[in-house]
Amino acid sequence: MPTLTITASKRFGQAGLLTGNTRNIDPRDTGCGFEEVTIDLRQCVAIRPAATFWCLIFALQVMKSRAAIYLNSIGLFRCLEEFDVSIIGEHLDRTNRDQIILPLTKFSSDFDAEKVTNVIYERLDELKLITSNIKSTIIETFCELTNNATQHANSSIASY
Repeated sequence: MPTLTITASKRFGQAGLLTGNTRNIDPRDTGCGFEEVTIDLRQCVAIRPAATFWCLIFALQVMKSRAAIYLNSIGLFRCLEEFDVSIIGEHLDRTNRDQIILPLTKFSSDFDAEKVTNVIYERLDELKLITSNIKSTIIETFCELTNNATQHANSSIASY
């Protein structure tokens, strides 16, 4: 199977702004099959939320056989079910929930970000997936990421 490389523009607002043949590829088509998909964002200086979400969904749609398992593993189906969205399919039992460090979690303030960081710390302790000498570095990184997420989400620019 072939590989696909999609290069985003400097300011990537949405998929309709892609150039060349890549903007005409629909991953839902039966003839669309790629062994590997690369979405090259190295030239991007700003990416809007719609484009970020498109990157994730496009790549997962191309890799259909693994998409449902991955989306379930990050807690997307659980979140959808909380809003009374019905999920159909046998893929729900295929994930190892014991290895999820942080499922999709809503947080909107610095206080919430700190709570999320504490959950990550506790889960890393429970799972014993990393050595203790790098745990503080990982926690600091997650703390910075969650704080950045809340600050950017509240930004009037709405770009990441």
